[in-house]
Amino acid sequence: MLKKERHAYILRYLALHTRVVSAHLAAAIRVSDDTIRRDLRELADQGKVITVHGGALVPGYDKVELPVSPSRVIAGKILPLLAEHTYILTGGGEPLVELAAMLPADFKATLLSVSMKVAAAYSDHPSVEVILIGDKIVKSSKLAIGGEAIARIRQVRADICLVEAGAIDPGRGLMEDDWETAQVKKAMIESADKVVCITAPGALARRLPVQVCGWQKIDYLVTELDAADPCLNAYRDCGTGIL
Repeated sequence: MLKKERHAYILRYLALHTRVVSAHLAAAIRVSDDTIRRDLRELADQGKVITVHGGALVPGYDKVELPVSPSRVIAGKILPLLAEHTYILTGGGEPLVELAAMLPADFKATLLSVSMKVAAAYSDHPSVEVILIGDKIVKSSKLAIGGEAIARIRQVRADICLVEAGAIDPGRGLMEDDWETAQVKKAMIESADKVVCITAPGALARRLPVQVCGWQKIDYLVTELDAADPCLNAYRDCGTGIL
């Protein structure tokens, strides 16, 4: 991506979110941290951004720190796992909505989702083809469930599956609170070459009645915690990659 294109991407991102983290930008645009820092300094010299430790703010933003929500932390960790010209199968969750804004404008892929919110978030991306897998919709989560959704998922072989877990446990794996949602997520996991488990808020401290799968099916566990956090040691011992 040329410098002019990088600057346009940074300004477009800031217009949407008012603040940006340098490390997330570097991963999204696929350049070094030093390149992003130079870009931000140049934009700051032009009065278009305010540089702060770890990133930048839009001019006039009244915070000197750069708070990052858990959803953005998780989205930033997922971004380097995505490759162009692949099929990406997703469930729902705010990190996946945040991820849409981090993708470069020229990132080409096909996204298939059972989530109305996630599909809508990617529908404005100029280079991502979006396929909404539909059936009966759970009103609270805006997720498709049911036999037709499962049948459509099983017709796909995705390169990567991004699935949010309602609860996780070192012994029981991924869990959900209702049977139909668990069956949809199980079908998603079985239909992908690589599986990334995203933790919902409170998932580490929760147990739910319906098992989705064991850890042998999961390639990566992504949480808002630092990967070296002792709370994640039991999951690391399961052989799953921790991000």
